Parts: sequence; structure tokens; C-alpha cells
Amino acid sequence: MGGTLMPDGTPGPRHRRLPVRVSIALPFILLALAGFLAAVIVVGPNDERAPATLLTRPTESTFTSVPDGDVSHVHAALHGLGETCAEDAVSRSQDAVDRDVSAVLDFARRHPDGRFQIDDENGSSLSLLLVLQDELSTCAPSLLPRVQELIPPQLRRAPGPAS
Repeated sequence: MGGTLMPDGTPGPRHRRLPVRVSIALPFILLALAGFLAAVIVVGPNDERAPATLLTRPTESTFTSVPDGDVSHVHAALHGLGETCAEDAVSRSQDAVDRDVSAVLDFARRHPDGRFQIDDENGSSLSLLLVLQDELSTCAPSLLPRVQELIPPQLRRAPGPAS
């Protein structure tokens, strides 16, 4: 029958005790239930959107509109241009500058609305063109018109001092 016996051998009062696991878990279960009810009240039962959390993954990738091979090629061109432009103007290879600028412009024409990631930074074709414009304003200002034809007029800038 279970229960406790009194000193005279008669059954004592029956106390129902919750198992230890349940008594530990019960506050957490009640807290989770309260959170769920609060979410239903705030979001509403007819809202089709699920509430976002810090752990919610986006439903689609953010930067997938440009193939990795194209991004690698333009990434190499950007670094090549940076290295070439860091050289003295006298020793700078104009062919290298032209090659890298052509690679970036070709990329921007093929992917005008492209989104990608370079060096852990999110980028777009427009941001790439703005970086190129900035680099060329001091490195090779004569090439700026080729770049600026792809940049909206309000974002174009005048060439800087020659280096």
C-alpha cells in the first residue's frame, strides 16, 4: 500500500510528494509556458510571421548572387591594383593598372546588382566601383572616366592630387 507507518503499526497520513526531477523541472516548464503565452499575445495567433530570434537563420543566403570564381578574380584584381598603385608613379606598370581596372569593370558590368563577400566584408558592385574610383583618383586619374560611366553622377568625385 505504500505510505508511512505510525509507531503503533497503523498506516499514517499519506503525503503525495512530487518526484525530485519533476519538482526541479516544474519551474522551468512553467517559465517556458509563460514565455510561449506572452509570445502568442504579442505576436497574435493570426500573424503568419514567426518571431525572429538571435538564433534564427535567414531563410535564404544573403550573398549568393555572384559565383565564387568571379569574386576570387575581382578580389585578386583589387589587391593587385592596390600593390601596383603603392609603387612610385615612375616605376608603376600601366599595363598592370589597366589589366586590374578592366577586370573590376568587367565584373561590375556582368554583375551590376551583385552582392558578395571579400575579406569578410559585405560588398556590392557599386561599392566595388566606389573603391576603384577612390584608388584611381590618385593612382591613375586618366582611367577615372571608364569607372565613372558606371557610377551614378551624385557619387562621382573629381581626381585627387597625382602621386
